[in-house]
Amino acid sequence: MAFVRTAKQRGFEIWTIPLDGKDPEHPKPGNPEPLVRESLSQVDPAFSPDGHWIAYVSTNGAGRGGQITVRPFPSEPSAGRWSVSESESGAKFPVWSRNRKELFYLNSDNRIMVLRYTANDHSFVPEKPQLWSPVPLFRPTNNGLWNLDIAPDGSRFVVLARPEPEIEEPTVHATILLNFFDELRRRLPSI
Repeated sequence: MAFVRTAKQRGFEIWTIPLDGKDPEHPKPGNPEPLVRESLSQVDPAFSPDGHWIAYVSTNGAGRGGQITVRPFPSEPSAGRWSVSESESGAKFPVWSRNRKELFYLNSDNRIMVLRYTANDHSFVPEKPQLWSPVPLFRPTNNGLWNLDIAPDGSRFVVLARPEPEIEEPTVHATILLNFFDELRRRLPSI
């Protein structure tokens, strides 16, 4: 299991804790330890479906300028490290496809990106990220909550959609007056 913890000098860092799953109803936690110490803040950990890789976001500690990073898991300080998102302006929330060699994330415009990859024991080779959906997701201001997940078949996402603006339908009022001159004579005093 991976979790994010406040770090003294880097903002946040990812820690892992092994779970003894011999009794699935009552897994026993091991000792927590940091994933790897880096100069940048680390958030949004996500394990690959086979458990051999972990993707996360490296940031400057203020939550800006996120870059998706991939490492082998378990990770040694000397192990490889790959920065896979194209822009350093704000990639977030890596999500692994369960049945394809694809890694998804949100770019700085809140659009879903996909990168295909090949991997072996010690090497991760990403292709260039591509736009998966041109429609931006709804991201409330200053909200760091994960708001997307991929369907098990890898073909669609569940997301928070941008709210549709409420458009008031214009109303047309018409007053129809029958027998106008009769009504005019009734209302005007006779001269």
